[in-house]
Amino acid sequence: FDSVEMSLGDGIWSATLPPQAMLEIVEYYVEAVQTIEGEKSSTFQPPTAAQKPMIYAVGPPDGWVVGPWVVFNEVSGKAMDWIEIYNPTSNPINLAGYYLNKGGLPGEGFFFDPSFDDEYLIVAPMGFLVVYCGEDQADLPAPTPLVTNFNIDANGDVLTLYKDDLLVDLVRFGRMFKGMSRGRALDGSPNWVEKYEPSPCASNGMLGDLNEDGIVGQDDVEALQAVFGQICHCPC
Repeated sequence: FDSVEMSLGDGIWSATLPPQAMLEIVEYYVEAVQTIEGEKSSTFQPPTAAQKPMIYAVGPPDGWVVGPWVVFNEVSGKAMDWIEIYNPTSNPINLAGYYLNKGGLPGEGFFFDPSFDDEYLIVAPMGFLVVYCGEDQADLPAPTPLVTNFNIDANGDVLTLYKDDLLVDLVRFGRMFKGMSRGRALDGSPNWVEKYEPSPCASNGMLGDLNEDGIVGQDDVEALQAVFGQICHCPC
């Protein structure tokens, strides 16, 4: 670990970490040193210090599509928990060896086992793949190995997707209400909105949040009609 000196300002101790490469995982801990009568003592946060430090993922920013990667596209944490992964590229992407987790470290969480059949690993160009979270196989639309051992917190959660040590995508989202999901306004786009009509394994539609109220719904259909003078029948 490299030592970085902290400074006191407005009653708060802070430090600026040196610049790091995009997609790097930075491990760090805080050491407070006190000297009393010539004797030094240290307090650490977290208490495990270097043995189990805190971590910081250097990008990508929430919702930013990076390189030839897949991205989170839609999430549901009500009734049935599922995560939709989207491939915004023109080439198929094989998820074998990827890890899906709730904000964990590389190598933790649900593992896309290379022994899975291709239909559970390969995301077609502009295609989708749905992973279920903590659900019983009997409750699923069809048998699938894509079931994690964790659930999504409907009050808000964070999801990470890693390929080896690289952070492929990270998304944080707030509370979801019954019957709704959270998804990108357009497939692969930066903006996340509430969705009245969840669309697992299907496009989030070409409509988007036209009136910028944070919700894709009937108001956006009416906004589109006002512009084009016709009814939009897209699956939003």
